[in-house]
Amino acid sequence: MRLSLVFLLFLALLFGGIYVNAQEPSLPIFEAAECPFTVPAGTTITCGFVVVPEDHFDSANTNTIRLAVAIAEGAEDGPADPIIVLSGGPGEKTVANAGLALGVFGSVNTEGRDLIQFDQRGVGLSEPALECPEFSEAFLANLTETDPNAAAERLFNGVTACGARLADEGFNLNAFNTLQNAADVEAIRIALGYEQVNLLGVSYGSELAQSIMRDFPASIRSVVIDSVLPLDESFFVNASRTVIESLDRLLATCAADDACNSAYPDLRGTLFSVIDRYNAEPVEVQITNPLNGEQVPYLMTGDNILSTLSILLYQAPTLPQLPRAISDVANGDLALMTQLSGILLIAPDLLSRGMNYSVFCQDDLIGRDAQDFLDVFAALPPQYAGRADIEVAIETGPLAMCANWPVTPLDASILEPLQSDIPTLVLSGEFDPVTPSEYAARVAEGLSNSYSYIIPAIGHSANVSSECARAISASFISDPASQPADSCFEALEPIQFVLPLEAGASIPLTAFSSEAMGIQGVYPEGWTEAQPGIFVNPENPNIGIFVQAAPISAEQLQTTLAGQLGLDAWPEASGTTTVNDREWMLYDVSLLGQPSRVALTSEGESTWLVMLIAPQGDFDVLIAQVFEPALEAVAPLE
Repeated sequence: MRLSLVFLLFLALLFGGIYVNAQEPSLPIFEAAECPFTVPAGTTITCGFVVVPEDHFDSANTNTIRLAVAIAEGAEDGPADPIIVLSGGPGEKTVANAGLALGVFGSVNTEGRDLIQFDQRGVGLSEPALECPEFSEAFLANLTETDPNAAAERLFNGVTACGARLADEGFNLNAFNTLQNAADVEAIRIALGYEQVNLLGVSYGSELAQSIMRDFPASIRSVVIDSVLPLDESFFVNASRTVIESLDRLLATCAADDACNSAYPDLRGTLFSVIDRYNAEPVEVQITNPLNGEQVPYLMTGDNILSTLSILLYQAPTLPQLPRAISDVANGDLALMTQLSGILLIAPDLLSRGMNYSVFCQDDLIGRDAQDFLDVFAALPPQYAGRADIEVAIETGPLAMCANWPVTPLDASILEPLQSDIPTLVLSGEFDPVTPSEYAARVAEGLSNSYSYIIPAIGHSANVSSECARAISASFISDPASQPADSCFEALEPIQFVLPLEAGASIPLTAFSSEAMGIQGVYPEGWTEAQPGIFVNPENPNIGIFVQAAPISAEQLQTTLAGQLGLDAWPEASGTTTVNDREWMLYDVSLLGQPSRVALTSEGESTWLVMLIAPQGDFDVLIAQVFEPALEAVAPLE
């Protein structure tokens, strides 16, 4: 932490208050506050607000806003230039999760710089925050909507209602755009007393970084732009095209892989059949929020399956599972797709939507019209274009939303592609659905002092997804004048798709013991113990083996299991088996369309449980290779 910031902490105590007059004292200033998250052990983080003008370009406007910031202090003898993280969205909430994010950005910050995270104006813990519960309500209601036109109209009504309410509450939505955001970053630099900064911009943060490079070049030492959006590109217009191109690229990569193509032949044709079939005959399932375990109903239509796949393309860990998920759904096994669809329940709260639409409606659609959208949709196969009438899509889509959002578009000059000699590292992901590598290449053409890398086997946000990307970023920030050390890039492997298990496959097992349950047993090597005695395949979380003991009767355990698994009643036994002189009762249960086998036996005053959950295509192999050996191995703890 620089001494200037310590002095500013003193100023914060001196002046205090939530809002200050724009001239007394002069802005920007830093005000200290308690960190709104648990500070990781071994780190020192200073939190607070940087107070800035509501409108940097109108001296007559004396209103102010407060930007929530979290400064992770670097080493005492570390470099004087910090790393400022520019989040995506626009509208991504950052500061509340700043402690956790240090696990990612800490490996980029190898030389002990201060690392600054902040909520952009209108976002998260910044004041004001432009939230849109109307959007969230419409989004969640659409999860069970059968009529695509009604879903489009509901979302349009939710967005426009939010904009009208924010305007009625007196918010100047014209003050929330990329030009103001860029000036905010310069204000943060000044308020915290740094001469120069290093920028790390991801997704929308890459667009913001380009604006800062254009408007405040002298303040910048180096820039990493990751998942790059060009200044002259429209996210709203082209997202439908880039998502489909990414999906088709993934399907083509599977087709070019002998093992993947053998397991999932004609995957694109299979996907088209899935979309047509489930649009005609939707199936309602329960999806689970992965953050809090809450379950909600979800109508699995073909359009919704495509939407889920589009979001999953962002995530590197889910990419290898997508061919399997498509094939499973085609075969009537909905378990993997249902589990993956839970990510939809996180989406509404990730962004402050009022800021998101204020920025996009001023920046993104300058010079665009309905024909631009029509041209994109006309090039899509009908399965990819969706079932909503094109007229309804135009009347309720981004153009209509922005026409009703109370802002005025910015001048077209902001769309000029950036020309800069500031040292810049340009990163993109092979399967990125919204900021493809072609965007990064186009931006790099105007950066005379840049290095570019396409990271294989990932989607969006290279620094979050790839340890190698973080290592290259760290090397570049350390010495922007030289090509970064990139030996890790040469060792990266192509995507490894999740394939069905082959009959006769040998699965190595490893031993475990539990003093709490008083048992020992085995589980597949490499699987993760999610809870005591519950082991999950890390490549496919829908595959798991339970080996547990409970101090209750078999009948009590059956009742408990029925409630936990959402069954109306515990099923009749499907058979028995005797293993090591113990008789086990066997039960076959269907969970979300996925088979499960349960074995129960009484041992003293306890009941032992062995349960396998697996996709239909892997079930028989895992019964032979995992379930039956688990029955053989379970025993009292020695």
